Amino acid sequence: MRIRTTLTVAVALGFGATPIAAGQTASDVAGSAEVDPAAAANIATNEARLAHQQGELSLTIAHSTFAQARAVTEGEPPSAAQEASASPQIREWWRSPSYMVVMQAPHGGVFTPIVPVPRGHQGPSGSVMTVIIEARSGVVDGRSLSTAPPPVALLGPVLSQTVAAASAGSVTVASIRSPRANPYGIVLGQVRNRHRAVRRWHVVLGRSLRHPAQTLTTTQEGTFGFKLRSGGRFVVAARKPHGGFCGEQHIVASKEKTFSLVLEC
Repeated sequence: MRIRTTLTVAVALGFGATPIAAGQTASDVAGSAEVDPAAAANIATNEARLAHQQGELSLTIAHSTFAQARAVTEGEPPSAAQEASASPQIREWWRSPSYMVVMQAPHGGVFTPIVPVPRGHQGPSGSVMTVIIEARSGVVDGRSLSTAPPPVALLGPVLSQTVAAASAGSVTVASIRSPRANPYGIVLGQVRNRHRAVRRWHVVLGRSLRHPAQTLTTTQEGTFGFKLRSGGRFVVAARKPHGGFCGEQHIVASKEKTFSLVLEC
């Protein structure tokens, strides 16, 4: 049975990471050592926390090529993987070693990733979140949502892991999403440096970066959350540890609006 996904390959949709990190060539990545399954589990867990799932997680991890993992995510057998491409670089990416990590919340709840959504439309959600991680760079190459887990065991031996609920310091939607307390809305997001979440970086919000109205520090998962105290135009940016801002984004606050941002540095 084909698995229905509401969010498919990150690169194809124009968000998330590219298959080869900035400043690297295909041969650079090909010669890199692979991250271990524990590191892949940590990367996947960060994605789940950014998708507003703060509870306990059940992870199933398998190793394969990107093309095989994508085929299984879409409910097809690994043999259905299509690796042909006119571009040698893309063909190499599809054949790259990858981890497929399937996540579920055993105590209930859904995953709601931060993605661009047209005004008036509801964002994607699902009770199962699957990520495909490039095993040499640790970059997340694909994300998908479904109502049932894909048959990850088709890829071969699997590892199972349980991740405890997020710490009390993590940003949760419920902790700041109260219309009465936040008449001008809220800002939720994550800071990433070279496609990876960064913790304990400062994030500022204000009319200008020179005079920020609010400053906070990212959580263990690189997330942050602001309550807007007035309407109008604001700028949000991350402050690098050694000075300077990055990931700058501009917003216009309006009544009870939620902003979902990813600050890429």
